Amino acid sequence: MVEQSGTLVKVGDPVAFVGSPRAGGFLLSTLRSSRTYLKVRVRVVRVNTLPNAIEIIRPSVVQICLGPGKKCEPIGTGFIVHKSGYMLTARHVTEYARSLASDSEEFITIKLAHLNTEYNRANFNVVGCNIAREDERHDLALLEMTPNPFESGIDSGTTIDGKPVQVLLGVAKLESDRPRDGDSIAVSGYPLDIAVLVTTSGTIASAWEFDIDWVEVDPASRRTIPDVKDHYLADLTVNHGNSGGPVYSTESGTVIGVCTAFECAPVESGGPEIELGYNSGLSIVVPIRYGEDLLAEHLGKPYTLET
Repeated sequence: MVEQSGTLVKVGDPVAFVGSPRAGGFLLSTLRSSRTYLKVRVRVVRVNTLPNAIEIIRPSVVQICLGPGKKCEPIGTGFIVHKSGYMLTARHVTEYARSLASDSEEFITIKLAHLNTEYNRANFNVVGCNIAREDERHDLALLEMTPNPFESGIDSGTTIDGKPVQVLLGVAKLESDRPRDGDSIAVSGYPLDIAVLVTTSGTIASAWEFDIDWVEVDPASRRTIPDVKDHYLADLTVNHGNSGGPVYSTESGTVIGVCTAFECAPVESGGPEIELGYNSGLSIVVPIRYGEDLLAEHLGKPYTLET
């Protein structure tokens, strides 16, 4: 963010800031006054900074919790991808919740954060949700908020100095094009049971990592074909609770993938063979195009930001 104060312009002089589309440029209209000179204050906000990217993504990020029966225990992160109340998260988050819940429980709930202020922090509204669809192959789950707060509206029920506290609610913008190695990225979420949104940043370490499953297409001949699953490696620190969170460009604030895990590095103990590992600093990111496909399958039509 850059501020320029006390700039003098003549009557009729155009005052403009023109930025690239990725930087979110704005054009300011010509300033006119009855005086010969007008003192103006110009504030230029560049989107391509991490703080601005965080503010773009913040309204869409939610905390995934076990239901009321478990006192709304945080278990992961998700983000809103559709105005009908749909969110993406990691499938292993929903599978973990399912394993701990009884059949009669509403075993997953969503926390929508309130706007942080000096006098209001780490407060949420709790919303119910259903599992709409899952993709085990890519470790993704599509959740649906019930009721949909975009339609029903949502009130924090809190006021400060007579003003209602805002509940953050927004839809993330998605970018399915493959990023470049070295692109600057960030992930936001609720790791380690921390009650406020936490962001770590880094770069794409490789946009070309993959796994291959061999799928049998002819049982008689046992002929198989490769099924390639793309994923990105990120030089990005994540922890338990980040699973399902959005990984996004720090230049545009658009989501390029879903955080699902970190790569473990083995520990050499020199003793008996005991499998130990530690967080290598490399994180696994599922490309967002698989999430778009999951949403499109559920909606029965191709994904667009408007539908």
